[in-house]
Amino acid sequence: MKRIVPVIFLMFGLLGGSAPETNRVDAAQPGPSFVAFDVLIDSGKTPLAAYQVKIVAISGDVTLVGIEGSDQPAFAAAPYYDKHAILNKQIIVAGYSLAGSLPTGKTRVATLMLRIGNGVKPDWHITLQVAGGADGKEIPATASIAEHSGGIHQ
Repeated sequence: MKRIVPVIFLMFGLLGGSAPETNRVDAAQPGPSFVAFDVLIDSGKTPLAAYQVKIVAISGDVTLVGIEGSDQPAFAAAPYYDKHAILNKQIIVAGYSLAGSLPTGKTRVATLMLRIGNGVKPDWHITLQVAGGADGKEIPATASIAEHSGGIHQ
């Protein structure tokens, strides 16, 4: 009798047992997609040597899957980021450069690669926490985020 019970459950599963509702795919719901967003800092005419920004997804199902640096040589390396902040649907990204030639004006400092879970692009809140010049002093600047429109930096 002990051997018959597992065989009956196995046969039930093979002959018409149904999968739980949570495993079914709903064709009406959009699947996940992957998009890239650029982090931009505008330092005006002042050369940008360092920055730190906080980016929060205030809506949407967003997961960070990668970060790339800039096409600007000064910020070509992937920026530093707070791995623990990601758990709260936010990311803190920072970078600095000791290069002799620093960018001015609106500069893409990083590209965020994201998984969008529900097909709805997120709304963002971005805060420039600090921007610094080559002399190590704080400089006036603004930060923004925009959907990536060109090729990804390799």
